[in-house]
Amino acid sequence: MWFYYSNDERKGPVSTATIRSLYATRQVTAETLVWQQGMPEWKPVRETALAADLEIPLPEGDQWRTCAYSGERGKQSAMVPLDGYFILAEHKDSAVDFIKQGGTLPKVELSERADGNTDLAHLFRSAWALVEQDGLKLALLYLALWIPGNLLSNWMDTHVLDPDKPMQSVQFYRLLYNIIGTFFAGSCLHVFWLRANGRTGPIPDWLTAGFANWGRLFVAGLLVGILTVVGFILLIIPGLIVMVRTSLASVMAVGQRLGGSAAVQASWDISKGRFWQLTGYTLLVSTLFAIPLMAFESLMIMLPQFDEWISHSVLQTVLEVGEIYVFAFLVCYVREASAQKRG
Repeated sequence: MWFYYSNDERKGPVSTATIRSLYATRQVTAETLVWQQGMPEWKPVRETALAADLEIPLPEGDQWRTCAYSGERGKQSAMVPLDGYFILAEHKDSAVDFIKQGGTLPKVELSERADGNTDLAHLFRSAWALVEQDGLKLALLYLALWIPGNLLSNWMDTHVLDPDKPMQSVQFYRLLYNIIGTFFAGSCLHVFWLRANGRTGPIPDWLTAGFANWGRLFVAGLLVGILTVVGFILLIIPGLIVMVRTSLASVMAVGQRLGGSAAVQASWDISKGRFWQLTGYTLLVSTLFAIPLMAFESLMIMLPQFDEWISHSVLQTVLEVGEIYVFAFLVCYVREASAQKRG
């Protein structure tokens, strides 16, 4: 949060987004004195981190650029060229190591920087931008993992499990989901988190991330499930609150490499004051994702002659690819909410 002087009067605290609006309406200028916790003294905007965010005009021959490694904005004069990209000097060694390990830097500057904008339209656009870059590869990975999984699940339903005991089918499917789904979630969230912060990496790293994140995602999911059930047992409302406030735990676990309990706590912290917004967004995105699946299952019931276990498995997997967008949306929400909190 920032404090600033206007007409010899100290004002604030305000967020970075508010400062940006004040700058756009000329209520704040490059010479306006600002201060935030951690600064030893008041300084003009042009001498603070706000200068890059507001893109204060620079001397001729210099310009603001996005560091291709970290996604941070900085002066070109403070960057070093690397393979045709601009890298902030303090990130040069890390970027070199990243490339040596097979990582790929973005080919273009980031078109969007996190500024605390959690408006629905902005999040939809940002999530789609992430999906456009890696969605096809992730979809192929999803199909490669889930077509065998759904084939096995539907084969078990047809040839092994007792049709008079439907819970056996549910339990077996949940077991597969906890194994395969958690692995894919770890890979997918890892890829989108890197992309959202201006970085990426080779596909083998995606698979490694899936294994590396499996444990923390499983523990986080288990804790969320337990807390939600306890909340519903006590009263309905506490269960709903817990379910919404912990819905970002998976993103926090992968993005910040947190253990299960720490990820749940981080989700609880970042969702403070956002219950109704997060509830609405979650219901909307989940509904959009669920509609084609529900329509498909209804079709299978209405047209049982097409409910052959192989075709059912393949079609079901294809329709479930939409979950990729849900992951991208959650990453974008956490990114913007974190920027708003820092601001």
